[in-house]
Amino acid sequence: MDCQFEEKEFEQPLNIELGCKGKVFPAGQFLEGQIGIDAAIFSTNGHFWLLWNKTMRPKYRSGVFLSSGLWDFVKQRIDDKRFPKFKCNLFLQHKRPTFIKRSNGLWYDDWKQPYFKYAIERHQQETLFKLEQKVSSDAIVVYSCPSFWESEELWEHVAKFELVENTNFARPYDLGGHDVYTFVKGGIHGKAFSEEPAQIRCVNLLREVEQRREKEPPFARNTDFIFALSKSIQEVVKESRETFREGYSKIIDSLDIPEQELARSVAHILVFTFMTSVSWNICY
Repeated sequence: MDCQFEEKEFEQPLNIELGCKGKVFPAGQFLEGQIGIDAAIFSTNGHFWLLWNKTMRPKYRSGVFLSSGLWDFVKQRIDDKRFPKFKCNLFLQHKRPTFIKRSNGLWYDDWKQPYFKYAIERHQQETLFKLEQKVSSDAIVVYSCPSFWESEELWEHVAKFELVENTNFARPYDLGGHDVYTFVKGGIHGKAFSEEPAQIRCVNLLREVEQRREKEPPFARNTDFIFALSKSIQEVVKESRETFREGYSKIIDSLDIPEQELARSVAHILVFTFMTSVSWNICY
C-alpha cells in the first residue's frame, strides 16, 4: 500500500519534535527565527529561474539581496558567546514507505508479518555515503522513514508527540550495496536486500544526538563550524557524478552571492541540500 502523505508533511512535524526532545533545529532557523532574516539565496539571473520552470519568462522573483554588511551582522550574531554553540550537524534523507500486507510480498517470508519497504536509489545512496564519510566526525547522516503509511496515523503520532519513536533511522554506510530496505517498525533492526539479505541496526537518533551534545563543541566559533561543513560538502560534490556537479555549478553560478565567506558557505550548503532533498539540522 502506498503512503498517503507526502515527505514534507512528515518532515516538518518530525523536525519540531526533534527540536523539543533533542535540541535540534532546522538550520534555516538560525537565519529566520534567531536573527530575523527570512532569505538566504537570491538571484537576478533569469537563467536561474528557467532552471525550475522552462515556460516562465526569464525574470527573477521578488526577494531581498543580502549584502556583505548584513552577512557580517549574521556572522557577528552567531559567533556571540551568548548564542548557543553548534555541536553537530544532522542530515535526514526522508523516505516514504510502502506497506506490504499480503503474504505474497517478496520479503514476507523473511519477516513472517507485514512490513514496510523503500527503494535505495543508487545515485542518492552514493551521495549520502560520500557525505557520511566526509562529515562523520561532526555530523549524523541517516535515512528517515515512518513506520506507518496512513494520514490518520501521521496526525495521531503528531498529536501524541510520538513521531521519533515511530520512525526507522538507518545509516547510508549500512545500506551500501543494497537495493531495498525493509522494516516492521521504528526503533528496531531492519533488513536490506540485494543478492543476500543483511540485518541492519536501526539508529537510536535521540541517543546519538545526546551523545554528540555531551561533547565539547568541535569549533570555537559557530561560523568555523559552518565553514568546515561547506568545505566538506564541496569535496563531496567534486567526487559526485558529472551531471550532479554540472547542475550544482550551474545553480551556484546563477546566484547573486556576496563576496563574504559565511554567505558563500551557506549558499554551497543550501544548494547541496536542495539538490539532494536532504534536511539539514543543527544540534546545539
